[in-house]
Order: sequence, then structure tokens, then C-alpha cells
Amino acid sequence: MENTFHTLAEQAGKLQQELQAIADNQTRVGYNLSSLQECAAEIQRLVNLVGNDRTAALSSKDVRKVMAELQDRADQLQELVGQ
Repeated sequence: MENTFHTLAEQAGKLQQELQAIADNQTRVGYNLSSLQECAAEIQRLVNLVGNDRTAALSSKDVRKVMAELQDRADQLQELVGQ
């Protein structure tokens, strides 16, 4: 009988560890989803900025700046998706 309680206590400890790992993973997934949404919104904003004919044309310097930002966000997006 005593052995059974020790076994149950061990199993409960393992279960607690696994549940904590699942909770931690769920938190990371939530952060990644938030980051993905943020990247997508920023990429959309940058593409609209460069491709919007209704706004005044951007100078070459500004286009390079926007494209560098766009590349940074695309790289960040690839990192998040690759995790």
C-alpha cells in the first residue's frame, strides 16, 4: 500500500512537470502569434507606403530606408516561422 502511494506521488510529480512544460509552450506560442501579427501588419504598412500611388513619391533615400525595414521584418518573420 505504501509503495502505491509513492508511485502515485512520483506520477503526480511527473504530471505536474509535463503540465508546466505544456503551459510554457502555450505561452511561447502566444508570444509568437503576437509577433507574427505585428510583423505582418508592419510589412503591410511598409508595402502600402512604397506602393501607394496616391501619396507623393518617396525619395530614393526613403525608399532604401523603407526597403531595409521591410527586409528586417521579413527576416524576423522567417525566424518566428522557423521556430
